[in-house]
Amino acid sequence: MIRIHFTAEDLLGTRFADGPAPLMELELAVAMLQRPDEDRAFARRHRLLGTPAARAAAP
Repeated sequence: MIRIHFTAEDLLGTRFADGPAPLMELELAVAMLQRPDEDRAFARRHRLLGTPAARAAAP
């Protein structure tokens, strides 16, 4: 694990987008759901739904 420590000056220099980027959010969400890793947040989903390839082959 890598830990990164930010100072108050680092955080004060942080900029945010003027608004959300819906297509980017959608792309990242779909990519996260399709990852076959051991992420506990999606482990139940993968167990219940199977892999993306298995779902695509289902009738």
